Amino acid sequence: MSADRRALHDAFRATTYRATLADECVEIRIAGRTPVLDALLRARGASTWAFVTASNPHATRLSAAENEARHVELARALAVAGFPGFEGESVADDGAWPPERSLLVIGISELEAVRIARRFDQEAIVAGEVGQPARLVFCGAGA
Repeated sequence: MSADRRALHDAFRATTYRATLADECVEIRIAGRTPVLDALLRARGASTWAFVTASNPHATRLSAAENEARHVELARALAVAGFPGFEGESVADDGAWPPERSLLVIGISELEAVRIARRFDQEAIVAGEVGQPARLVFCGAGA
């Protein structure tokens, strides 16, 4: 693993991925299990999920307006593909990186989530399935 990839991996692991469900907040950590999310998946007859963003492509900071426009486009692309998402954000533990508006997508395959993330020039997604820990999945060049 390159030094840049290792630094990204460390940064992604030191992040909480939060989403707002109907009446509660779910917090996802890489390598952690999330029983609330498992219950949501089961209730919806789904077994997979992904946490995706369109913000800050290639880990390069953009303005708030640029990131907002990208988020709207991501939400639209997911809805057209039949995958509406729950609003969320990625929050770095140390606060060194601004929170990134994101979407928790239920029922999407890892392959489809990576395809969409690549469309928005993202380095990685967080993905999982019922009963399993969340996984960091790199999807940029060299993944």
